[in-house]
Amino acid sequence: MSETHPPGVTVRSVSQDVRPCELHAVHTPVTVVNELHHAFPQEWQKDIWGEVRDKTLVSICSTGHNTIHAAIRYYEKHFEWPSYCVGKTRDLAVYAVDARMKAMRETM
Repeated sequence: MSETHPPGVTVRSVSQDVRPCELHAVHTPVTVVNELHHAFPQEWQKDIWGEVRDKTLVSICSTGHNTIHAAIRYYEKHFEWPSYCVGKTRDLAVYAVDARMKAMRETM
């Protein structure tokens, strides 16, 4: 996974030249700006711990971001990953779900 950000920094976008999309080697159309997102979603962390502890950020295109969220919703409903969720996209989705389960077990 990628680097973490300093406390209080809320940068949300980054140039493709500076931090390429971690999910896709090629984009059509070309991606100019990527989004920085928490590998372990902030909302889940706040629900579990009341704060964000895992500040690991990933640089992903907006399509990849939306695909991961859609895949997680599908997984939570069907308990299997959708066929479109493959490769690094699935790896990141699995990381998020696993991180949430681990955090929930630790707080019991």
